[in-house]
Amino acid sequence: MHVIRLSSRGQLVLPAAMRNAHRWGPGDEFVVEEVPEGLLLLRRPRKPFPASRVDEVAGALRRLAGLPNVILEDAEQVAFAIDLASHDIDFADALHVAACREAGPLYTFDRRLIRQADVVGLSVSEPEGNGGRGQP
Repeated sequence: MHVIRLSSRGQLVLPAAMRNAHRWGPGDEFVVEEVPEGLLLLRRPRKPFPASRVDEVAGALRRLAGLPNVILEDAEQVAFAIDLASHDIDFADALHVAACREAGPLYTFDRRLIRQADVVGLSVSEPEGNGGRGQP
């Protein structure tokens, strides 16, 4: 437990060890909430990355995969997934499709993925008898 003092300007200084442990730095924003036990201090999430075009992200992934110190378990599979992602298929979905490519068709309830895969000629379909539970 750390004891800190409120300054005349209403400021609290958090111990350096605590700031370092949580990687808090100047400019980080916090949310203070009143809870029954006292106050709760939460770091406000940092702003997300700015919007990027799919081709920019695909290019960055290709460059990353080409670094000499990056070892991919299946470079061909990752390259295929990057190519799929450049056709506006979610990268995680593209990895699943690439991993299942030789095993046969991929079954999913994600109708968006089914439509996107169809555009690029991949075998992705909805399982039979799902009761209409797929995503629109």
